Amino acid sequence: MSGEVVRTLEQLAPAMRRAFTDARRVLEKGAAVEVHVRLYKRRKSREQRGTLHLWFGEIAEQTGHTAAEIKELLCQEFLGSVETEIVSPRTGEVIVRSRRRSTEELNREQYSELMDRVWAW
Repeated sequence: MSGEVVRTLEQLAPAMRRAFTDARRVLEKGAAVEVHVRLYKRRKSREQRGTLHLWFGEIAEQTGHTAAEIKELLCQEFLGSVETEIVSPRTGEVIVRSRRRSTEELNREQYSELMDRVWAW
């Protein structure tokens, strides 16, 4: 299942049918689904991503860490974490895990806010 951007009323019904079909398959297997409908906002730009990763590299050089470590530390601090449920296909057990919120989930405005916080840090 994946998100779908709908721009017209004509696109809405088919998109909802596809989402309903996907959700039904998951529910029939005994797993839960999470449904979101929200105003579409453009994803982060390449320029934003490039700039933030440049900053991670600069901070890493100054602190003796890797850029990946700095990204993990600062994103955990500024974005926090979310809980996800995973249903074991073998046992059916629901496993709840906490993970750092991904920058991939951010739109341009949220990414800009993250950049502002990293810059201020």
